[in-house]
Amino acid sequence: MKEYIDYENVTRISNELKDISTKMEEILTLIDNEMQKINTVDYFKSNASIELLNKFNASSKNFYKFYKEVEVNSLYLDRKIIEYSIRTGASSDYINETTTSYLERLGK
Repeated sequence: MKEYIDYENVTRISNELKDISTKMEEILTLIDNEMQKINTVDYFKSNASIELLNKFNASSKNFYKFYKEVEVNSLYLDRKIIEYSIRTGASSDYINETTTSYLERLGK
């Protein structure tokens, strides 16, 4: 039995990953902005706050790598949707729409 790719389902998953990646980036930016305020004039200065900030800065790189991986996987799915839709003869409107969306995301 042949199995076929459900373009709409793969597109939905890709869009969910894109949304998750965007939310992750927003949250990480908010946390990073707040963490950078630690040990400034407006916040309590101490050795503990310096240690906390150093630990956060060291580990935050991993959080950013993870959100980027989610984004890359979403783009990968988009690219595969385009490739398979061309191979299987999907409508040119669908291919154009999907390709345009993909290229816009690359230009982000």
